Amino acid sequence: MPRIRWSTFALALILSCCGPSEIENTSTPTSAPPPASPAPQTPILRISEDVTELPVQYTTDDIQRVYDETSRTGRAQLETTDEYRKRRIEKQKSTVFVLEGRPQDYQYDADRQELLLDIAFRGGAEAGIPHDDSPAVLPIEISRTSEKYRGSNAFGVSVEVERTVRRHVGLAVTPIPTAFWATRVRTKFGPEGGNYIAARIPLKRGTASAVLRGDIRLIYWAPPSSRSSAPTFSGSYEWKPTLSSPTHRVSEYYGVLADVQTVRVWIVDKTSRTILMKTSISELMKNQPLADAGS
Repeated sequence: MPRIRWSTFALALILSCCGPSEIENTSTPTSAPPPASPAPQTPILRISEDVTELPVQYTTDDIQRVYDETSRTGRAQLETTDEYRKRRIEKQKSTVFVLEGRPQDYQYDADRQELLLDIAFRGGAEAGIPHDDSPAVLPIEISRTSEKYRGSNAFGVSVEVERTVRRHVGLAVTPIPTAFWATRVRTKFGPEGGNYIAARIPLKRGTASAVLRGDIRLIYWAPPSSRSSAPTFSGSYEWKPTLSSPTHRVSEYYGVLADVQTVRVWIVDKTSRTILMKTSISELMKNQPLADAGS
C-alpha cells in the first residue's frame, strides 16, 4: 500500500479549514446579586402635643401659606355677622396651627443654672398703632430687602439714602394687657419693654454645653382667633431719613390672629430632640423676670 505523505502545506490547509472544535460553555451563568433593598425612609410626621421628645423628622405649617389662606376666610358678602361669628368659632374648634420659629437670643446663667431665652414680641407703637389697640406679632419668618436712592430736603440739599424694609410674618396675639407694655420689662438682650418675652429654663451645667451647641427652636400651637372681626392683622411703622441720618427704615407686620390665652409654646433643642419647656405665651407674660434680670 503506497504511503501517504502529507505535505506541510496540505496539513496546514486542513487545519485551517476544519479548525479545533468549538468549546461550549455548559457552566451555569453567574447571576448578578439582587439590588439591595432601599434603606427605610424615616417618616416625616406632623408633630403632636403628646410626644415626649421630638421625632427625627417632623413637619409644621408654613406661616406664609397659613397667612395667605387665612386672609381669604374673611366675612363673605352675603354672610351675616352672626353667621360669620359662628363660622369663626367652628374654625377655631377644628383648627390648630403648628408653627416653628427661633428665639431672638439666649444665654446660659451658670450661677442660677438657667437658660435665659428672649422671644421677639413685636407690637404696640412699633407697629404704628397704640399699645392697647394693637396685637403683638410673634415673628415666625423675617425677611429683609434694601435699596438706595437720592433724597433731598426743601432746600434742595440731596443725600444718598438707604431704604431697608423688614417684613415680619407670624402670629398676631391679642388682647395684650396694657400693663404688660407699661412694665418696661428688662431682659438680658432687650431693655425695651414690649420687644421681648423672656423665658427662664432650669438647665443643669452638665447638659448646658450640648444645648448651647444645638439648634434651639420655638414650636407654637395656636388655634385661630374667634374674637376679632378679621382673621389676620397687618401694620407698619416707618422711620424717615434725615440729612444727619440718611437711613429710611420700614417695619412691616403680618400676623394670623390668635387669642393670647390659647397660644402654647414649646422650647426645644432640635439637635438632641429634647423638649426643654412646655408653656404658654400667657404664662410667660405673667412670669417675666424682674427689671435687673441678667444684669
